Amino acid sequence: MVAMASAAAATVAFATLVVIHPGSELSQKFVETHGDVPHLLWLPFSDYLDYLWTHVSAGVGNSFATLPVALLAGAALIEMEVRASSRFWKSVTRIGICAAWLAFITSIVVRVGPDHAQLMARSKVVDAAAIEALLRIPVHNTITMTNELAYDREKAPYLPYMNAWAPALFGHQFWVADFMFDLHYPDIVPRFRAWKQFWNTTASPWHEQLLERENIGWILEKKNQDALDPGTMRGVELAFENDKYRVFRITRE
Repeated sequence: MVAMASAAAATVAFATLVVIHPGSELSQKFVETHGDVPHLLWLPFSDYLDYLWTHVSAGVGNSFATLPVALLAGAALIEMEVRASSRFWKSVTRIGICAAWLAFITSIVVRVGPDHAQLMARSKVVDAAAIEALLRIPVHNTITMTNELAYDREKAPYLPYMNAWAPALFGHQFWVADFMFDLHYPDIVPRFRAWKQFWNTTASPWHEQLLERENIGWILEKKNQDALDPGTMRGVELAFENDKYRVFRITRE
């Protein structure tokens, strides 16, 4: 019973205190894709991936993994309390039961609390101009290129490369929409470099070749952000424009 209680305490401590470090390959991908925006991230650049893996990816699982162990510890301590022959050991076991549950609750608060609060703070209201532009693009059998990768520049500036709302709103398929939580994909770095080159250089045959090679049929442009004017490319025509966005159709003529 003492061994069971000790093992439970060790498990709770592991889930609460251990930091998970990503491998060198993943870390390098993060540097490649986020090296230009460290000032926007909500944690120091050097600690960001450790927190992401430890608190966001594994935090909830680690916390709830301690629950059955905490229950076993509680059962062991209750058994000890029942069998204890003196008031001292009864008091020790009661304190142990309270400590096991306190450790579990602390693990939940430490791991999940900040993430839940941050999630609630970044609820997204999609701009009417963005909805109007997206409605001009077919949902099925086409791929869309966009320069709008920020989740929300005002509410969540620390998510500069994570546009979850545009694909989710109507189901459009984008050539890229998220560089922040897709680091496991093998081509994320060359795709990021291509995306940067596409929007940060003026129109050239390379741009047209990329659109053709990747079978991109539409472009959604957030206006006045980049060097590229999609309308200056051959085979690209303006299909819609409002005060914030332009939509282009690739004609390939």
